[in-house]
Amino acid sequence: MTSPKAPQTKHFNISHIDAFNKRFNRAINGELRRLKILNPSTMLLRLSTQDEGRGFDWIDLELEICGVNDARFVDENQLSFLDMSEGISILFDDKGVIVCIGNYSSFDGAHNAPLYIRGSTLKYQENSLSA
Repeated sequence: MTSPKAPQTKHFNISHIDAFNKRFNRAINGELRRLKILNPSTMLLRLSTQDEGRGFDWIDLELEICGVNDARFVDENQLSFLDMSEGISILFDDKGVIVCIGNYSSFDGAHNAPLYIRGSTLKYQENSLSA
């Protein structure tokens, strides 16, 4: 009997955006599960969303933002109250990445989001849906 494969963390860059957005529909109407500060420069955002690649089953995604240099976030007990009807936006520029709640196309706009995290790199991991 083989043991199940452990989830694999994947590096995320600008070339992944279109496929990611299509597969996970930008996490529109998803659920924010957890925001964890791993250390002063690394944050982990966990959310649940539907996965087109798995027949629209629900899965959890963990987005790990490294080299964090700017952020606006809420207490973890308030995450479920944030409106996910516009999903998330992931934007890149020559200085790094910003992950935010809502539909934004610019870094300036993303700074108006109720939750955003700006850092130098982004990794993500797919997990089974948590309870």
